[in-house]
Amino acid sequence: TVHFAGNLDGVETAPGVYAVHTLRQTFRIGRSLIAVASTTDHHVRIYLNHKLFGNWPISSGKPGDDTPNGTYLSIDKHNPEEMKGPGYDISVPWSVRFTWSGDYLHDAFWSVGQQGFENVSHGCINLSPANAETYYKLSVPGDPVTVTGSPRGGAWGNGWTVWFLGWKELLAGSALHRAVRVGPQGSTFVAPANLHGHTKRAPLGAPSPGNSEPA
Repeated sequence: TVHFAGNLDGVETAPGVYAVHTLRQTFRIGRSLIAVASTTDHHVRIYLNHKLFGNWPISSGKPGDDTPNGTYLSIDKHNPEEMKGPGYDISVPWSVRFTWSGDYLHDAFWSVGQQGFENVSHGCINLSPANAETYYKLSVPGDPVTVTGSPRGGAWGNGWTVWFLGWKELLAGSALHRAVRVGPQGSTFVAPANLHGHTKRAPLGAPSPGNSEPA
């Protein structure tokens, strides 16, 4: 359950247009799906609604093509995805992307013998066909994917990398617990308790097509 309070009174929402209310809303979000992949023990642990759903063998990036460490958010998915690189051009089933540079969790039927034992990929996380299909069908954009144990660090901005930041770093760049007051000289941040605006509830709408979890 998410509780939202937006101190929007005085916020410029468009050139010359200012909000005049504080909005409050409570809503429920969908299921939780988290993947935690270890490049050293060659397994990915899948947590569904905070319970271990699967502990699957994987093969991650071989030396020189190491899968980068970090906590990412899944970006999109395709079945199949055409992947190209030096010496290969292949249509890959059940592919879920988590970096802009082309790292995926995907079906790698060709490396099943190495999965659980050895890192042989070009940087992606190789799964068996059955496990890749299962993860693909559960996944929606924004699911966390954590990679650990790699000698290579992740790069800020290579994917949705906001979770690279710690909580204190996020708060330092946010407007949490602050409101905006507009005056003749512009806008300034103030404590919400110093404002005496109206409070209304924001309307809830249905999710956009393709942006809800699968049935």
